[in-house]
Amino acid sequence: MQLIKPNLSHVLSYINSLKRGWHDLPTGTSAVSVKNKIDEIQENPTQFLEFFDDLDARALPYLLPDQTVAYAVPSLRRWIWDEHKMQYCGTISLRWQKGTTELPPHLMGHIGYSVVPWEQNKGYASFALGEILKVAKLQGLPFVYLVTDISNKESIRVIEKNGGILIETFTKPPMYGSGHAHRFKILLVV
Repeated sequence: MQLIKPNLSHVLSYINSLKRGWHDLPTGTSAVSVKNKIDEIQENPTQFLEFFDDLDARALPYLLPDQTVAYAVPSLRRWIWDEHKMQYCGTISLRWQKGTTELPPHLMGHIGYSVVPWEQNKGYASFALGEILKVAKLQGLPFVYLVTDISNKESIRVIEKNGGILIETFTKPPMYGSGHAHRFKILLVV
């Protein structure tokens, strides 16, 4: 397995994952929105790939499922790729604001990840998180926050395996469903 910045040859595998009913779009995204995303990618895959490295936060604002406007922050996104099967397995992203460890209200953590259901429990998330932590350190972040639902035992294990320390349990904002979540901190500078 490896983390890749995808190119045109990788896009079809991602689209096939979307067509199987899975997506890495914001929680609450409708099936119609996923279909629209597939159409968008197929119409202009080059544009889709353009913002995987958005160090200057050039991406356009976007709407969360509750219609909250979310603005871009500097970010890097990578795909978890099985080089033997030549297959997309998941996404991991790192986002931050220059000069601070604070995040805007629409982002609960510095890192988000998702693995397709048919490739879960194979170590992909743990691997990807370990790799993106190296990138976060290179960006000068002294620590990162990660958030997961309190019922997501697999994600909790992944975060703890990578040095995550539980710092709080809280109620997520309405734009994320208002459920209970854990916030973890991973120190990058010791």
